[in-house]
Amino acid sequence: MAAAQDNSASYHASLPVPNPTRSFWATSQTPQVDPAEGSTGPIAEDADICIIGSGITGISAAYHLARALQGKKVKEGVVKVVILEARDFCSGATGRNGGHLTETRQFFHEFSRMAQQQGTDEAVRAKALEHYNVQGIVSFIREEHLEDHVDLVSGGLLQLFTNDEEYRITLAQYDAAKAAGVNVEDIQWLTAEETKLKYGAFYPAMVSPGNNLWPLKLVGALFRRAETIGHSDRSITKLDLVLHTHTPVTAIDHISEAGSTHRFALATPRGSVKCSYILHATNAYVSHLLPHMAGPDGVIPTRGQVVATRASVTSDVLTTIAGAANDDFEYWFPRPVREDPEGKPLIILGGGREVTLPQGESYVTDDSVLNPNVSKFLREFLPKTFPGRFEVDKEPDMEWSGIMGFTKSTDPFVGPVVDRSKPQDNRSFEGQYVAAGYSGHGMPRAFACAEAVAQMIIADMEGKEWEVPDWFPRSYLIRPDDPAVSSMLEQRKHIRGQIREHADVIRTLKWKLNTLTYIAYLPAEMLAAIFQWYIVAMKLNRGLKVPSLGHYDWVRITHVCHDWREVAMTTPSLWTEILLRDPGSTDRVQQFLERSKQIPLRLQVLRVTDRWTSTLKILATQMDRVEDLAFVASLEQAKRFVDELPPDAPLLRSLHAFDRTSDETPRATVRNYPLLPFSFSKWNTPALRNLQITNYRIVWTRGAFPSSLTRLSVIGAETVGYSDVVDALQGLQSLVHLHLTNVFPSGLPHQSRQQKLLSLPNLDGIELSGAILPTIYFIDHCRFPPETHISYTFDTRWNEDLLRVAHSAFPLAAKLNAARIGSEPAVKAVAIDSHGLRLFRYISEGPTSAPENRYINRAHVYLHSLCSIVTAKKFIVDVCPQLPLEGALELTLYSVPCPAGSLSPWKAMMAGMGSLERLRIIRRPYPNPKDILAILSLTISGAPAGNQTISEQYAMPKLKELYLSEIRFRSPAIPGDTSFVDGLCEILKLRESAGFKIQLLVLTRCLNMNREDVSVLHAFVPKILWDNKVHYESDDSDINVA
Repeated sequence: MAAAQDNSASYHASLPVPNPTRSFWATSQTPQVDPAEGSTGPIAEDADICIIGSGITGISAAYHLARALQGKKVKEGVVKVVILEARDFCSGATGRNGGHLTETRQFFHEFSRMAQQQGTDEAVRAKALEHYNVQGIVSFIREEHLEDHVDLVSGGLLQLFTNDEEYRITLAQYDAAKAAGVNVEDIQWLTAEETKLKYGAFYPAMVSPGNNLWPLKLVGALFRRAETIGHSDRSITKLDLVLHTHTPVTAIDHISEAGSTHRFALATPRGSVKCSYILHATNAYVSHLLPHMAGPDGVIPTRGQVVATRASVTSDVLTTIAGAANDDFEYWFPRPVREDPEGKPLIILGGGREVTLPQGESYVTDDSVLNPNVSKFLREFLPKTFPGRFEVDKEPDMEWSGIMGFTKSTDPFVGPVVDRSKPQDNRSFEGQYVAAGYSGHGMPRAFACAEAVAQMIIADMEGKEWEVPDWFPRSYLIRPDDPAVSSMLEQRKHIRGQIREHADVIRTLKWKLNTLTYIAYLPAEMLAAIFQWYIVAMKLNRGLKVPSLGHYDWVRITHVCHDWREVAMTTPSLWTEILLRDPGSTDRVQQFLERSKQIPLRLQVLRVTDRWTSTLKILATQMDRVEDLAFVASLEQAKRFVDELPPDAPLLRSLHAFDRTSDETPRATVRNYPLLPFSFSKWNTPALRNLQITNYRIVWTRGAFPSSLTRLSVIGAETVGYSDVVDALQGLQSLVHLHLTNVFPSGLPHQSRQQKLLSLPNLDGIELSGAILPTIYFIDHCRFPPETHISYTFDTRWNEDLLRVAHSAFPLAAKLNAARIGSEPAVKAVAIDSHGLRLFRYISEGPTSAPENRYINRAHVYLHSLCSIVTAKKFIVDVCPQLPLEGALELTLYSVPCPAGSLSPWKAMMAGMGSLERLRIIRRPYPNPKDILAILSLTISGAPAGNQTISEQYAMPKLKELYLSEIRFRSPAIPGDTSFVDGLCEILKLRESAGFKIQLLVLTRCLNMNREDVSVLHAFVPKILWDNKVHYESDDSDINVA
């Protein structure tokens, strides 16, 4: 458990043990941060800054970095910070402490010592730092309204003096601090009688301001706030914060990569993380990675112990004040009463190390065990100190231990890492920082120390010297009187001065270097064409290793050099695509309008707010230049825009109108959809080819749409009747593609009226979605070329309405038969999945074409339902026979359940598909092999195979090619099972004996099969194509055995 005292000089901290005792602070049922966040999946491989440790220091540093970067530009792009934690989130000292946040708990014990060793000013700064720290945390809690979340209680601190010597020393320290100018107005002194009367303990005491809280929740809130600030649009430099728990750092290596700014590689069991800066925020464990910080002159790991025990009186008797005693060895506070019905508070009590003196649990890093002597002391302390208020011999509700980091002076180490014993090695530590050794007093110090370190790192990134704040004790830094340190700091200062002196020269040389490149000699026209390609590439994210690209990010190329900017500014075509979206710049839109001169514009208006109203009016006046317009906004904004439109838009080729409020407000009736504000009878758009209307109501009359349209899409606005749609579409003779979703009302048109026929002679594709009956009725009364591709998506189940239409005269049959070319079959291939049916007029011959690619090729007809069609057996029995499938040569079953016990619907369908030559079975998830055999054994008569002639039995008598993809050959639980292979061989043998031999078997990505299975099957099939992949369910990857 503990290293021997005489070996302390050589003692290096280990990694935290993996199974610590459970702290009360880890019992929250709704933690703000998952304790194991980032412990699985890929690890971040690159970072600017790595923080080792996720306690109050590490998370506070991330928070201060995010805040500081809001107002600074330290680099191009995002600053990436990766936090690496060996165990659960905040599971070190912060997540295991006593919950105090009090700035004077130890101060009056240390004032005279610091004044004598460092000077009075340093002693006063130590008090100032703690005040700054505590006020900073309390302000954060209150600004974020987290008082209840973190259980903040500002009830003060009762310091009990259990012996006269302790009282005399503290009073002397108090007088010295007061004389030095420290504000002590909030300090009260009590006699033993006053303390007994008010608090129940018969000791003289000192009362000072103090707070207590739930530390783990505080750290979680700081982490989430740092994330939010880092991604804020108000931040000049954004910060990307990544947390990896259960990722201990085992070593730090120096790297030297050409062109790389990384200086370190942090080794972890999950992989390496490269970075430029490291913050060691591991407190007691700091010597694990920095061995020179071990021993009496470094950070000494010291185990503490804490219990949570219930008082025997209510909180109004006990009060909310926290306490400390015995030279601050013991410390406690009553938690807010929420969970106890009798109103008896839970007390968090820590301490008891004095019973382990002289070693005092020093050089111990194991927090998985408890010291029984300390446990006994803690159980006895409160009943003895507060007689009658705590039950004697009562077992605590919880008990845990934690590892603190002590220093010889009790001051922490803060700042750049330096090895004083080996000054010649200090260059290797450049870029590494540390904040550790709080000596059991981290909560009132760490938040401020982390801010100091964060500012040091940012100053180094900016190439500046860090200015020490007035409130920060210089004694916390590396000792200024250390010759090695002084020499190093002086050298750094001199080098930074040289960098500043030569900055102008370097910029001039870089400019000259940029002129000596091939690209500098490119003609301006060619460079402009490259810029145009770059804009397209940024837009499509093609070929660029950029995770997220904004619409205007391409503009940064104009900042590379003066020549590039001049070319860009004189190329109007670069500035033609304008986007209006919050947040955004209205000034930028004006700049684009000016720089684009008078060439055509592409305009996107996406979910803008009222602050864009004046800009929209300006853009409306430019409509004579707009060739593409996407308008996604509220109806009010659309009306204001339309009111400013000129009568003509001569260049407009594409228009997308989308009512934004339709997505945000539920609409129960058709009348709730707003009327389309664009009126094509009043607005002249002679070049308009592509029109898409979403969530607007349309007046479906002749002339509703420009006759120039070639593509029309209307989504989400029902009309009053079928005839209205025909009237509106009748004049669109140039239409090539038509897409209608939820346009037709439910039910069929009135049959007593003679319905109009719609003729669209140039139509290449039609997509219909909505209710079954009116959709099919529309297609039946629509005349278009036989080559037209048809796609249905029905929004209800396959029901009696569809079956009634199918029995009477399913219009698809007529459409497909009309598509015959001579004696060619109307349908050559069929593909079925669980929700849809695809019919192909053309198939690409050749056995090696991938089944998946064949399946997703554009079908001539696509029937799709939002609900399963295969489970509705009547679809296969009643609908498929109405389709002209008798000439189909190929059938693909994709993820279709074919249970051996319910094959009668498939018999009915395959009875009309006697020409099938190729069967493909593709399955996800992997099917039962018996289902595959049942399909292959399917007979028309239903007699068992072997009792009649083959021609009478098999439903696919002309089958020549069989494709099996993603088929499980055997269960992983029975590795030697050959029943599927044997059954398949038997079927192949029967077909061969009757003269219907399968000539080709193709196997791709099959599971739990190998070359031996292929060899067995080869005896019954002349040709087998196998992808040579052996994939077992217990493996993570394929094994290529070719």
